Amino acid sequence: MTRGIDRYSSNSLHSSFFSIFSFAELRDENYVNNGLFAAQTTIHSSTCAYTLVINQRNISQCPIVVSSNQYGAETPHVSQRHGRHYKPYQRKVVDDNTLHDNQDDLTDSGDNFFPRDLPVSPSLHFSGESRICQRRVASLVYRLEHLQQIQRTERLRAERYANSVKGHHSQLNNIDTSFGKLESNVSSLIKAVHSIEQKLFRLKKINNNLEHKMASVVLDMDEVNTHIGRRDLKATSDFYDVNKKKDTPEHSTPCSKVTRGLYKYEDCGALRKAGFTKSGEYFIQPSALSCSAKVWCDMETEGGGWITFQRRMDGTENFFRNWTDYRDGFGVISREFWLGNNNLFLLTNQKQYELRVDLWDFNHRYAYAKYRHFKVDGERDLFRIHVSTYSGTARNGLYLHNFALFSTIDRDNDKHTYVNCAEKWDGGWWFTSCGSTYLNGRYHRKSNVRQRGIMWNSWKYEQLKHSEMKIRPVRF
Repeated sequence: MTRGIDRYSSNSLHSSFFSIFSFAELRDENYVNNGLFAAQTTIHSSTCAYTLVINQRNISQCPIVVSSNQYGAETPHVSQRHGRHYKPYQRKVVDDNTLHDNQDDLTDSGDNFFPRDLPVSPSLHFSGESRICQRRVASLVYRLEHLQQIQRTERLRAERYANSVKGHHSQLNNIDTSFGKLESNVSSLIKAVHSIEQKLFRLKKINNNLEHKMASVVLDMDEVNTHIGRRDLKATSDFYDVNKKKDTPEHSTPCSKVTRGLYKYEDCGALRKAGFTKSGEYFIQPSALSCSAKVWCDMETEGGGWITFQRRMDGTENFFRNWTDYRDGFGVISREFWLGNNNLFLLTNQKQYELRVDLWDFNHRYAYAKYRHFKVDGERDLFRIHVSTYSGTARNGLYLHNFALFSTIDRDNDKHTYVNCAEKWDGGWWFTSCGSTYLNGRYHRKSNVRQRGIMWNSWKYEQLKHSEMKIRPVRF
């Protein structure tokens, strides 16, 4: 039903409208329906009651248009109603300067890598706040892209660091392996040093022994030279020929009979190199001998240059002699003889010599034994023999006699506990426990005999007819 409104009613309604609006304004912030502000009131008259509902949009969700005066101050919209400012929704207004200040807070470590003036599309028309939002969004997009670029860079850097760590880990493994090898090398070095210390200790002992030996050699040489200088012309053999006494051995010629310096060759090797090619008797001057000595030089066997110091051929010389005879020598050097242990000592200690032993049996078969190293010590060491490095056809008959001492009927230096081998076997030699090699025994004129005589059992078990022992410099 529609009623007309008179003037009075019109005035009343106008007045009520103001009350409604005022009431609505009071309830704008309290009543919200589906996102819209709603205000309602009921007007009562004498005849009717009117309920008015007024809906308004929530302007808090809309951009606020802000303008600036000439001084840059904000000028809010002024409601034309009632001549007062109308602010239905209070919110903070952000201008361009405030946005720029907030962008400073978004920088990384104080570096302003975000532009302050981001471009806005000229084709779009926004309110002031919309432009600010657009710039803020653009700034955030720019920062997001920059952060993504930083993330990619950091990822690549992390990969490089991972590879570097792997490389360092490999290097550490190599260092660990090298350190293990170094520890092993140091351990080996310590063992080597310990071994060297032990060797040095042994060498010191050897050096002390050598010093004692050298002193003994010097004394032996002095005694030998003194003895040779005093020796006269009387015979050293106790055996007589049928008609007359034997002469003094030719190699025992005293110093008074030979002019020193007349013979400058120290051995038969030097004579052979000087051009003497005929075997026979020669005078030599050993470096340690005060007098010249007459010797037999073999200039034919294996290139010549051999000094013969023992010969057995027919049994004309007795080899069953005492220590002194074997020390000084006896016999005739062109026949059967022993040159003398003192002479062997002086000769074999002036340089390195080799030994050769030539053997013949009664059937004219021949064999020889050769030793690369041969030396005889002095009388203080009981004329110890040093013989090694065999070659030849007679087999190594002296391998048991190396380092053996010389024994005679009056000097028992062999290793046999109960027997004097020199006395039992009728001659002087380098015996061990009598042994199986012996060239100074009783001479037998046949091979098949039971008694010991001239023997080299490593070649054959029978009496030998002929033997010669000779020496020559190793460097001939």
